[in-house]
Amino acid sequence: IINILHQLMKNLNEQIYELKESIINAFQRLIKNLNKEKQENEQIRNETLFLEQENKRIISDYLFLKQENQRIRNEMNNNINALQKQIYQMEYTRLQFKEVLQKERTRLRTNYQNGFNEYFQYYNDYFQNLTLQSTEEIRRLTAMIEKKTHN
Repeated sequence: IINILHQLMKNLNEQIYELKESIINAFQRLIKNLNKEKQENEQIRNETLFLEQENKRIISDYLFLKQENQRIRNEMNNNINALQKQIYQMEYTRLQFKEVLQKERTRLRTNYQNGFNEYFQYYNDYFQNLTLQSTEEIRRLTAMIEKKTHN
């Protein structure tokens, strides 16, 4: 009986030892898996933090580009408005110049017409005087010829 008990004790001790080893190995695997999961979680946290920072940078870049886009649009609108104003001013100046030019043409035509009329009147008077003088000369010569033919 003692031998059997002794054998049972020995078997029990071996089973306890194997159970202890099995438990220790199980705990070691659990700790190893836990550490591995801890590292994976830490890596995921780091990647998440990196992605959040990257997301913030992208949002910041987007907002900057949006503001830059609005600034460029405003600048372009201002340039377009300035050019339109310049075009309107040039058109207004062109119309004023056209009006002044038209008035000047009218004035020059009037002056030319007046000058032509004066020139025409001068030569008309000149030729009338010549005609009168010629008529007088013809009368005088006719009178002289008649006088000589009657004498």
